Amino acid sequence: MIPHTDPSPLSVSLSLSLSRNEAWRYAGGFARPVTLSEVLFKGFKWGFAAFTVALAIEYTFFPPKKGGH
Repeated sequence: MIPHTDPSPLSVSLSLSLSRNEAWRYAGGFARPVTLSEVLFKGFKWGFAAFTVALAIEYTFFPPKKGGH
């Protein structure tokens, strides 16, 4: 049977200091309010760029046939 020991003081203090360092991110004074446009258009720039590249590749390798039904 392994005796129960308290966690080392170093690991406890390290985890507490990491928690304190990360806590400022979630504090209201430092956080920006999220707008509806940010939620809806978050990846629009990269998505539009990927769509344009895919469209260019498609028309380069598979040009539309003229007059073929």
